Amino acid sequence: MKKQLLFAGLLFGSVFSMNAQTTIYSQDFTTATGSGLSIIDADGDANNWGLFTGNATTAAWGLTGNFAGSRSWNPATGTPAGPLTPNNYLITPEITIPGTAGLTTTLSFKVGVNDPTAFAEQLSIYVIPPTANTAELIEALTPVFNRTMDVSNAQTAITYTVNISNSAGQTVRIALRHHDCTDQNLLYFDDLKVTQAALSTNEFLASQLKVYPNPSNNFVTITTDANVLFNQVSLTDLNGRTVKTVELNGDSSAQVNISELAAGVYMMTINSDQGSVTKKIIKN
Repeated sequence: MKKQLLFAGLLFGSVFSMNAQTTIYSQDFTTATGSGLSIIDADGDANNWGLFTGNATTAAWGLTGNFAGSRSWNPATGTPAGPLTPNNYLITPEITIPGTAGLTTTLSFKVGVNDPTAFAEQLSIYVIPPTANTAELIEALTPVFNRTMDVSNAQTAITYTVNISNSAGQTVRIALRHHDCTDQNLLYFDDLKVTQAALSTNEFLASQLKVYPNPSNNFVTITTDANVLFNQVSLTDLNGRTVKTVELNGDSSAQVNISELAAGVYMMTINSDQGSVTKKIIKN
């Protein structure tokens, strides 16, 4: 198999910045000092994540400057040369995510592979507590992102975004894991960011509502952890016909009886003192 080659330099560059508006953490692998990043070589082969020097070729792939990378195959100059079976971790320093209500927290990053014929690198990303400091503790957690790369990732830095709003109000680290692949080539990674942005009124309201059980045979319960008062609930079928309306009296929770409705899918519009939200409801 012909392999595409890129060569790594020193481990890791970092930019760690606070932006009062949106940016909580930013890592673009520009320099090799002051990163606060750590690595775990869980497979013990002495090969791990490293800093790769960008050039005109990688710029055309969408990578800006230097970037991080991990190999599942080493060129002849590598030790050992040939196929690798990585279980490599790259972990950020601690990140304190504000718990301000009404904000959504997003993790974004660029990822891809350098080889159009050997591309099946696997990447998992975890949001971990500071105490998860071994590979075993991290692997016991559920990743927020997992992908085995395909040809669409070859020589193209694709930006992915993940909602990690359930981490708001916590101090965490982000762990990248290159694993469960062999004899491919190079997985590359760049422009890791954790950002927060304000939700619209209806988005914020939707994030505060719980509608359950769904599907349901008879009653659907609506609750909220926020200071929201419900005024009316209406249900429409998929033809747009209103099939049920329930008037409420500024209640902070409600039960809606849907037992008389035919089985199917309905749109439930919940009107409150803070706006309206529409949820899909399934009647069994």
